[in-house]
Amino acid sequence: MVIGKKGARIKEIEKSTGMKSVNVDGKTGKITVVGPDYQSVLRAREQLELFEESFDLDPACGEFLGKRRYCK
Repeated sequence: MVIGKKGARIKEIEKSTGMKSVNVDGKTGKITVVGPDYQSVLRAREQLELFEESFDLDPACGEFLGKRRYCK
């Protein structure tokens, strides 16, 4: 989600905020943003922030794939 298809999301964030680079460590998930000033880095960070969504599943449902629930 952070990188986007073929890096499209990162490229757009770099372009819109003036960032020199946005790097994502594939092992740790740590994101490093390098930019010309504090405000640019802050704007890039705001665009990169993701949210976590959770919800309860019916115990009778064994798997959840995509947006469809597969219940036994």
